[in-house]
Amino acid sequence: MDDIRKVPVSPGVGGAKTTVFASAETQAIYTPSIAERSRQAPPAAGTTAGDRIAMREETKRRLERQLMWQRMKWAAAGLGVAGLMAGGFWATGLDASIETHREPGVVAAVGPLFAKSTKAIEEGLAVDVKLDKGPVVHVTTLKTTDPHIGDHVEVAEHVHGTGRITYSWK
Repeated sequence: MDDIRKVPVSPGVGGAKTTVFASAETQAIYTPSIAERSRQAPPAAGTTAGDRIAMREETKRRLERQLMWQRMKWAAAGLGVAGLMAGGFWATGLDASIETHREPGVVAAVGPLFAKSTKAIEEGLAVDVKLDKGPVVHVTTLKTTDPHIGDHVEVAEHVHGTGRITYSWK
């Protein structure tokens, strides 16, 4: 009986690889030799084997250029992300730097403090202060300070590095 083996065949319909069963004799007829498989196509008309090698080098240079371009894009993206992170840390540091000034003013209104904590509601007050330089600011204070409308007080103006201004009771 013939020795029957599976033989892969070049892609068939739709690009799918197919396998057929063939005997050793049939396989020998259709299997190309190593010399045939390693044989290169003849050079195109008007070119020499040296031209083909130069073309391969040119293709290699183009591919290397494409790979370098891809690496540079990834490096630029990485530097961009690192720059954004550094900028975020810098801005956070600016907001943490505070310059404090005392500003005189007059108590314009006193009311209950609306807060999430029961303790803060029981012990705190919301006070509106009309500063001598013009604006009315809202500060919180403890009930033990006992502010009254018309009292002359000083509040602390906190100027943050980002330009944000906050006020607290002094």
